[in-house]
Amino acid sequence: MKSLNTKLSNFYVKIYSHYRTFSMQIQRMRGNPHPDVITAAIAINPKIIKKSHKEHVDVETNEGLTRGVTIIDYVDPGHIIGNNKPNAEVVYDIDYEKFVQILLKTLSSD
Repeated sequence: MKSLNTKLSNFYVKIYSHYRTFSMQIQRMRGNPHPDVITAAIAINPKIIKKSHKEHVDVETNEGLTRGVTIIDYVDPGHIIGNNKPNAEVVYDIDYEKFVQILLKTLSSD
């Protein structure tokens, strides 16, 4: 990303450096997740989706430790959050190479 040396790539590196440090050191993730960027890439090219399922998704809105948590009842749909129909497509896997191509193409343009 740095080697592209465009305004967009430099901006991207700058804004994601904090997130990368946090995710790898505090959350102890092995890589550098890009959930917002992946979501945008999927909107541009849904063909990068390798695996997805329609699920009923709920978001915790109460105050407390779980505020903002996304809830999906995987074990027995309807068991925890009621007998609700799917309201979202949840992406579980993407074509990483296609994603990187989209990202690099976008960051290469000024």
